[in-house]
Amino acid sequence: MSLRTLLVHGGVDDRLVSRTDFATKLARTHGARVIILCPLKGDAGACLHAEHARASAVAHHVRAERLRAARIGTRLARQMTRQGIRADWIATEGPVHEVLASRSAIADLVIVSWSEAAWVSPQASSVVVAAGRPVLVVPAGNSFASCAQRVLVAWNASREAARAMQDALPFLQRAEQVILLSAGDDAGVASSVSDAVAYLEAHDVTARPDHRAMHGHDAGQAILRAARCHRADMIVMGAFGHSRLHEWTFGGATRTVLQSVTVPTLLSR
Repeated sequence: MSLRTLLVHGGVDDRLVSRTDFATKLARTHGARVIILCPLKGDAGACLHAEHARASAVAHHVRAERLRAARIGTRLARQMTRQGIRADWIATEGPVHEVLASRSAIADLVIVSWSEAAWVSPQASSVVVAAGRPVLVVPAGNSFASCAQRVLVAWNASREAARAMQDALPFLQRAEQVILLSAGDDAGVASSVSDAVAYLEAHDVTARPDHRAMHGHDAGQAILRAARCHRADMIVMGAFGHSRLHEWTFGGATRTVLQSVTVPTLLSR
């Protein structure tokens, strides 16, 4: 398994540089191509702020948005190209999660940021659900000088955890240390750990099991504590959530990790 195409959320926000820097490092390591995808609001965005705006004003807003995206996207793609990385940018109108999902079929990994602020990471949980590809969440304020050398894999014997572990193989196979974390008193999870270790060994990954008691903490807190203990520079976990009408939102463990994590986190569902 390998990473050959990385799809990066190219929305213009204060975390765009973190995402593209991280994608550059991954592309260099894995010999991957980078696609910077910039979602545009288009007519809908212009009308949102001016319900009765004249057609000429709407058209001007749309042109300005496209020109700004073109300048930023072209600059980022050129910077990567100068570093020997194949890079392209694409601008498409539509909601972020729909735009990313529609293009995810051409990528091995989707790279986004996490924030409670909708303008930074709108409906991140919807991206995870709709993309059909692993989603790597890049936190702000980290240089990521070390990444995927010490990887913590959260294991609870679920379908989501198994999918995340499989999706993470390109990282795990290059890691110096892989920790397989299980927690709680579930006998079924404990008995499945050896099977998970054997699966990884079959893919040339040596994993060290680490089982921890919950001590009144939830699963997300257990993952964060273990990540700090092992000085993990990447977390791999299944994305868990719940449906609220037609919207899928992150559940407690996933949200707890994303709200406090300081290292890139790979999510699969």
